[in-house]
Amino acid sequence: MEFRLASEADFDVVNRLARQVHELHVSWRPDLFRSVEYPIPQEEFSGLLQEQRLLLAQQDGKVIAYAVFGVQQLDVPKLMPHKTLKLDEICVDEAYRRQGVAKAFLHELMQRGREQGCNDLRLTCDPHNAAGIALYESLGMKPKVIQYQCQL
Repeated sequence: MEFRLASEADFDVVNRLARQVHELHVSWRPDLFRSVEYPIPQEEFSGLLQEQRLLLAQQDGKVIAYAVFGVQQLDVPKLMPHKTLKLDEICVDEAYRRQGVAKAFLHELMQRGREQGCNDLRLTCDPHNAAGIALYESLGMKPKVIQYQCQL
């Protein structure tokens, strides 16, 4: 598997993958999510490219996964200064799931984070995503906060 930053030419393939995951969110939470043709609109996509926050995984020249990530530096008086690698999205093509792609991708992201001086990796995961939770826990990740919500 090879990793590379995305380019403008990757817009359609990334959105094809993004729709796969987005439709899971639509099925889990139709009160929040709706089906869209482009889960990552062109303007947002271009911003991710400019900020170098969109990484692709390729196998035999085919894009099979992507991740949206960023580095956050926190330096406020009440906390110890630290840098965090924040994973906003990760998506593996449904044809390649359960084959170790996400795990390899996460190892790549963790290595890149270490190289940038990050102290930790943070992400969120929908509680319906049992496979994702199992993957993250298999990598030694632990819940940091629990977020609560109620309908008003």
